[in-house]
Amino acid sequence: IQIYSVRDDAQANLFGTLKKLKEMGYDGVEFAGLYGHTPEEVRDMCKALDIVPLSAHVPYLDMVKDPEGVLGAYKTIGCRYVAVPYLTPEYRPGTPAFPEVIKNVAMLGEVCNKLGMTLLYHNHDFEFTKLDGKYALDILYEEVPASLLQTELDTCWVNVGGEDPAAYLTKSLLRSYTYTVTEPDGAGRRDFLITEHYGKKHTAVCRVDLYSGWNSCGNHLSGCHGTGGLP
Repeated sequence: IQIYSVRDDAQANLFGTLKKLKEMGYDGVEFAGLYGHTPEEVRDMCKALDIVPLSAHVPYLDMVKDPEGVLGAYKTIGCRYVAVPYLTPEYRPGTPAFPEVIKNVAMLGEVCNKLGMTLLYHNHDFEFTKLDGKYALDILYEEVPASLLQTELDTCWVNVGGEDPAAYLTKSLLRSYTYTVTEPDGAGRRDFLITEHYGKKHTAVCRVDLYSGWNSCGNHLSGCHGTGGLP
């Protein structure tokens, strides 16, 4: 589960939040910030609780400014994956900066590989803007090889972008290892059908976008049971 789902609790008490997630039955977490702790402290918390720090969402510009330093911190924690989580408007498809984003993503993928990690890209809807007749997300994956970039497909945003999540996930299977299941206005059940079908080979990372509290974390865990273990 993404710790972002319970971010207020994590900010107040990260160890306690991780402990509660473990007790609920989650084997792994995806970070989005370290909530004031050092990488070493976060690593030790995860080890003490026997919970896997599977992945992390790390701001794009932070990684570009200091690739080795920033990515090295998540290597210290023990993350297997690091995701480009979001592009601010000035870097999105259709802007002059987007070609440079593609080059930087390839560079970050190389750094991740050297550190023994895998770079992911987490989409929203704006990557389904068409450039020369192709989705920008498809262009990204055409220009950056799978050896440098895997996908963390967000099924909710695929739907918002105008594509059927199940069909697009099928298209992405050769590259995708993780995908995000979100809960938009209570419509998350369709996404769980996808996790049940494909989860034996891929890992679902659940997030409660509406931040409706711990009950929703439990509901998501129930929906994700039977999808297979962590990679």
